[in-house]
Amino acid sequence: MDGVSFWHFLNSWAEFSRTGKIAHAPQVTFGYEERDPTQAIKEVPRKPSKSSERSQELGLKHYKMDKDMIEKLKREAPGTTTFEVVCAHFWKKVVVAKGLEGSSSCDFMVLVDCRGRIKSLPSKFYFGNAIWSSVATATVDDLARNPVSHAAALLHDAITRFDAHKAEEKFYQRRRPQAQQGSQVLGSKPCFTLVAVESPKQPVFECDFGFGRPVGMSFGANDLHDGKIYLFPLAPGSGSGVSVTVVLDKESLGRML
Repeated sequence: MDGVSFWHFLNSWAEFSRTGKIAHAPQVTFGYEERDPTQAIKEVPRKPSKSSERSQELGLKHYKMDKDMIEKLKREAPGTTTFEVVCAHFWKKVVVAKGLEGSSSCDFMVLVDCRGRIKSLPSKFYFGNAIWSSVATATVDDLARNPVSHAAALLHDAITRFDAHKAEEKFYQRRRPQAQQGSQVLGSKPCFTLVAVESPKQPVFECDFGFGRPVGMSFGANDLHDGKIYLFPLAPGSGSGVSVTVVLDKESLGRML
């Protein structure tokens, strides 16, 4: 399942535990017959990824982007969203910290929600994986020499060009073996790629099983890789803004401001 489904499921579970009913239950039906992936998965042996082999070399750095910082970035990049300007800000920071050659390409992969783009899916309550990747590409020099508005515009274009037709086409490709989907969603281009996961819009701190809402949020360390960026809403009591965690190799991370 994707992040939207996960948080909806968890909050529905919490709602049932607290009240004995669910206002909007997760919906597992959709408008096509999905292929049974069991045999397909067996056909493709799992291999250790480079990221898992190098996980001991990775490090994390946490950032707090408060409302004032985000509003400043949005004034520099009019017409873009909080997600786009925050990702653009860290795209620029990471390419500098990595010390990549100026002429080399650096991709930024965003995971686009197909809900609301595909008519056969419930817009909010579909339970499953309804995300697909869209990629913004730029050279290191292009990112370093231009203002944050340039990177934000590239990300904005990557998201908006993923229209209803594109979403329908990509979503129904999930009828192919699931084991083949992972490489397509995460990408396999040779250039350095960042990927943003989660969203500051997720209802992370609304999950109340009857003994109060969460006071903090973290994530597992089983799927970390170089260039992964986590975005969550700030914890209650920390103001309005976005909590950002950057995963990089430790040498590059030491150069991150």
